[in-house]
Amino acid sequence: TALRRIISLGRPDLDVGAMLARHVIWRLEQQVGDGGATALVLMRALVDEGVRQISAGFNAMRLTEGMRRGAAVAVEALRRQSVQVDGERNLAVVARTVVQDDDLAAVLGEMSYLLGADGHIQIESYVAPYLERQYLGGAHYGAEIVSMYFYTEMERRRSVLVAPAVALLDKPLNEAAQAVALLEATIRAGRKALLIVAPDVSGPALNVLVANQMQPAEKRKAMILAVKLRAVGDERRFALQDLAAMTGAAILGELGERTARDARPEDLGRAQR
Repeated sequence: TALRRIISLGRPDLDVGAMLARHVIWRLEQQVGDGGATALVLMRALVDEGVRQISAGFNAMRLTEGMRRGAAVAVEALRRQSVQVDGERNLAVVARTVVQDDDLAAVLGEMSYLLGADGHIQIESYVAPYLERQYLGGAHYGAEIVSMYFYTEMERRRSVLVAPAVALLDKPLNEAAQAVALLEATIRAGRKALLIVAPDVSGPALNVLVANQMQPAEKRKAMILAVKLRAVGDERRFALQDLAAMTGAAILGELGERTARDARPEDLGRAQR
């Protein structure tokens, strides 16, 4: 569905109606990805019949309440008639209605079937139409990069490390000695990149990491990516434990045997990318 941001039909009342219709379609596209044309047909029918009833003297508030009740009944009926979409082929059929491309729909059906509702998909652009997929065992968790100096792709506001060491902390990283210990453990482990996952990274520790990152490649101890988890409490603890199980890293802090200040090469885990 193509939508124009600016609408001018020559009459203010028509402009308002067109913008309202556009907003309905936009919200539907954002929520479910399809159904804009059907929604617009239903909207037009409701508006036309509503105007006719009000012109005939019907109370507008009672009409609105009736529409709401009718909509609730219709939604419940549709919910009872709905069928769970499962299986790679059925998922591909649903994808086909959205993307209008058989090859892309087949790939989306396959990915949806293999990854499930909680799978994480990363899309990479290419210079020409091209479809390829690669599946990696891993995890997706809510975190944010603590400083723009750790971006490897500034225009996309992201950082990509290849085969990094992984340091997991259950306490904030804020002392210079902690950051130095992690860097030295990374060097002794023979790794050229380090991912630090912590509740927060700030103060002198962040200064040390940024100073290292700003060095020329030949002087830099390791490429750094420091992120802070958005989760709190038990959710954060479970996220760290999951990451520890997948990467082989020890959790440094209260949940582990050592703190970041005492980090050793064997405390660091590994990741592919």
